[in-house]
Amino acid sequence: MGRVTQATTVKYAKAVLPFCRYVSENDLFHGLESLEGAVGMFLPQVRDQDLRMLSGGLRHYFPFIGKTRISADLKGLEKTNERRPRVPASERLSRAFTHYLWGELSFAEATGAQVMFDAKLRTCEALKVRACDVIFASSTVRNTTIRLGKTKNGREQAAVLDVGCLGEKMLRILVRCSRDRNAPLFCFGNYARVHKYCCKYKVHYGLNLEFTPHSLRAGSATNDKLKGISMADIQYRGRWESIATARGYVDVVYAILPETLQEEAKVPVFEDSDFV
Repeated sequence: MGRVTQATTVKYAKAVLPFCRYVSENDLFHGLESLEGAVGMFLPQVRDQDLRMLSGGLRHYFPFIGKTRISADLKGLEKTNERRPRVPASERLSRAFTHYLWGELSFAEATGAQVMFDAKLRTCEALKVRACDVIFASSTVRNTTIRLGKTKNGREQAAVLDVGCLGEKMLRILVRCSRDRNAPLFCFGNYARVHKYCCKYKVHYGLNLEFTPHSLRAGSATNDKLKGISMADIQYRGRWESIATARGYVDVVYAILPETLQEEAKVPVFEDSDFV
């Protein structure tokens, strides 16, 4: 082992030691699924300046942990490789996640999760939504609209919610009760915190499937396709640059697989009346 390699390995060891201690203290060493969930739950404790070394340490000492999201999780960002298939969350799974967040956190985070599904919001978009960005449907506005800011070419971008959908109903209540119209509406904080509760949600219901914040966006697109909505409309509502990119989020086959439905059956069925 070369001198540089040895020095780097020592730094890696120091970086992952707190994570190992966290796993031990919380008794999370029960297999690969538990370790992957532990990574997401440990992240909020990590300082920004330690993220890069921790990322390298996890890859070096825990090579069996899936690498596809380690970098994204540690940086608090989502990967932008659109060729990677997105694992969709069904409407039933998304509502169960909404209900779980309401119980664990507050109505604000629960509303955020449901709006992410119904409006196909990216996590980075949901983090910034303010009460003043919401324009509710009226005689002059067909759909409830959420302003998302301007794109690189200066165009205003927006997400839409169907009138009467659960996300819109919850959003009306949250905006009405909002005290600061310029503050982040959903109180998510950061991506790592959202991902942490995705991991905790999986553990809570014993789900053996991939579930990340991006599963809500992919699940909404897949749900639309199952309802017979065209790919052109899905692309437009999801604000994807092309239909080809939108197709990367739609996985109808996965949604109807027996093993997927078996996992879905582990969570309760929630109706609109359970929330509003």
